[in-house]
Amino acid sequence: MRREPIRYVQICRQLYETGAIDMASIVARPGDACLRSQIKPGVTPADWVMLAGLRDAENILWPVTAGSASVAGITTPDEMVKWCVHLLGMGHVGYHSTVVFGEFDAMRACRDAVDKGGVAYLLIDSSLLTSGRPAVRYPNHWVSFLGGLSINNGVWWKHDSGSIRFDCYSWGQRRTVSKGEGTFEACMWGAVVAVP
Repeated sequence: MRREPIRYVQICRQLYETGAIDMASIVARPGDACLRSQIKPGVTPADWVMLAGLRDAENILWPVTAGSASVAGITTPDEMVKWCVHLLGMGHVGYHSTVVFGEFDAMRACRDAVDKGGVAYLLIDSSLLTSGRPAVRYPNHWVSFLGGLSINNGVWWKHDSGSIRFDCYSWGQRRTVSKGEGTFEACMWGAVVAVP
C-alpha cells in the first residue's frame, strides 16, 4: 500500500470481484468461509480483504474469519518471503532470524531496505505494541516497518540500559514503538527484508 497505492486498490478490487489474487506466477485463492466473513473489528475493510485473503489462501486446515482462532492467522517467514517476491515483485528478499541474537542488526537492515525503496516486516510478540508483559513471549504477529529508527545501545551487563524507537504499521494503524533494549529483544523474532 505504501509503495504502490493504486496497485493495492486494484488487487483489493480484484480479490473482491473475482475471489482471487493473480500474482506474477501464482494465484492466491481464499476459501469460501473467508470470502463470506465479516470484517474483524478494528481492521479497515481494505486491510481485511488483502491480509485475510492472502493468509487464508495459504491455509489448509483453518479458515480465516473475523472470529477465527489466532492459529488460523499464523504466517511463516517463508510465506512472507514468497509474497514479497510474487506479489510485490521484489528481486532481493531475505529473512533475518533474531531468535538468539542480532535484533539491532536486523533493524538496521530493515531501515536500509526501506531507504532503498524496499519493504521490511518484523516478526514480533504482539506485546511489543502494548504496555502488557505476558508470562511467555512468542512470535505471534507481523508488522510492516515504516522507518524512524533510533537505537541507543546500552551496556551488555545491564538489562534494558539501551533503547529502540521505530514506526510500524499494524492492522490499520501507524504505531510508534519505543522500548527498552531488553524488552525489545525479548519480543523480536526476525525480519523479512526486501528490495527491488
